[in-house]
Amino acid sequence: METMRSKDGTTIAYDRAGDGPAVILVGGALSQRRAKPLVRLARLLSTECTVVNYDRRGRGDSDEASPFAVQREIEDLAAASRFIFARYARATAPRSPIFATNMASAVLWAFNRCCARPGGVLPCCTAMK
Repeated sequence: METMRSKDGTTIAYDRAGDGPAVILVGGALSQRRAKPLVRLARLLSTECTVVNYDRRGRGDSDEASPFAVQREIEDLAAASRFIFARYARATAPRSPIFATNMASAVLWAFNRCCARPGGVLPCCTAMK
């Protein structure tokens, strides 16, 4: 487990695996990075990519900062994207895919509307079973 800080100082926990172009995994509302489907997906993707699988705030090993606001979730994803690009620059392209599951797809949609520069993110939204 490694950590990064969001804009408001909240500690966000993440795991990193593999080497290559970066992919960020964002779990659903009731999920955490150690959920079996996310762990399996990270393992599969890590054969070709640098996979960063993080706990959203208030889940798993990430801190919880009240009150809840979608804007904080957007800031967390923006911080993750910037941090990962800076830290793993050799393994990251400016157009890193972000794979969001379930409710996290809404966070990704809002992130794209509010923060992402055109062409800066390749969203991959889906529900996992």
